[in-house]
Amino acid sequence: MNRKLRFIWIDDDPAKESTATTLQKRLDVKVAFKNANRRDLLQLLNEVRDEAKPDLVLIDHRFTEAERPFVGSTAAEHLRETWPDCPIVCVTGAALEEVDSHKSALYEQVIGIESISNYDPILISIAQSFRKLTGKPPENTEQLIDY
Repeated sequence: MNRKLRFIWIDDDPAKESTATTLQKRLDVKVAFKNANRRDLLQLLNEVRDEAKPDLVLIDHRFTEAERPFVGSTAAEHLRETWPDCPIVCVTGAALEEVDSHKSALYEQVIGIESISNYDPILISIAQSFRKLTGKPPENTEQLIDY
């Protein structure tokens, strides 16, 4: 039996926890919300990296309410040191134009928080695809195409 997909959502806006709970119910996945508000984001990221690798990380783009302001792409780079093959999706209330091409290249997808429900199938597809590819990587081009 397949285990339920597990997401981690890292944000400095505590109100996003209710959005994470709604997402969890809507998609029938486990979503662990990590509140970075007034926390040392580097310490929080290290705690997250000590956990089992999730199937998907959802991360804010601007951590303005963290103890030390950070951008999500820097946090994504930090997470990838431990989980190089973990998909990371940026979910932000910032204008999408703020996430320049260099920063957006660090994410599998950039989503505006107001339209996250429109991305349900994409989030599931990203998580399932990475799980499948890392669980049993294709041995040749033909297997990759079949995936």
